[in-house]
Amino acid sequence: MEEQGRLIEQLGDYAPYLDDEGMKLFDGDTQSKTNHTCVHVYQCQICGQTDHVSIQEIFYH
Repeated sequence: MEEQGRLIEQLGDYAPYLDDEGMKLFDGDTQSKTNHTCVHVYQCQICGQTDHVSIQEIFYH
């Protein structure tokens, strides 16, 4: 599986420029905002199947 980026970045042309916390309402993970996770898309290079994986966010101070 190869990582294809954040799911919210694939929702439209302007999605990467929108507020991350607000876009979490559309990522399909009802707990992503509360749990501080980010949904990423992975795709199999052999068959093309995709999977969504929630990844823990890292906060830099």
